[in-house]
Amino acid sequence: MTEGDEGVAESGYWPKANKPVMFDGTYVGAHPTRYNWRSNVKQVARRTVDYYGWGNCWANTYVDHPPGWRRDATSIDFWGYDRTYPIPYWMGQEIFEWLFNDPEEPNIEWIIWQGWWWVDGIGWRRYEDFDLASDAQHMNHIHVTYY
Repeated sequence: MTEGDEGVAESGYWPKANKPVMFDGTYVGAHPTRYNWRSNVKQVARRTVDYYGWGNCWANTYVDHPPGWRRDATSIDFWGYDRTYPIPYWMGQEIFEWLFNDPEEPNIEWIIWQGWWWVDGIGWRRYEDFDLASDAQHMNHIHVTYY
C-alpha cells in the first residue's frame, strides 16, 4: 500500500489513511487516499476486493473525489495492487461489467472506464479529460460514483 496505508485489508477493514492534504503540486498530495465511504458503497468496495484478493485489486476514495465534486463517500476507484498500480485490463473489464450490471443498490450515477463515461439518464459518451497526472482517461483504473 502507499501513502502510509498500513496494509490490514486481509483482516477485514480498511487501512489507516489520514495524510493531510498537501499543496506540493502532485495530484495525490492534493487528494490523499481515504476509505470513508457510505456503508452500502463500502460493501461494494469490500466485496470486490475480497473477490479478487488483496494484492490483485484495490479500492479507494480520496479527498474531494472527484475533484470539485466532493463525492468521497459515494465514489470508488478500483486499481491493481494500490492507487498507483494499473488494474489488469481483463480484471477491470470483469469488475466494470459486474458493477454496471449489478441490480442491487446502491445505484450507479456515473461510471468511467477506458475513456468512456456512462451517466444515468444520459448514456454513453467519450470521457474528454486528458490530465495525465490523474489517469483521467481511466485507462488504469475504474471510477464509479453512486447515488
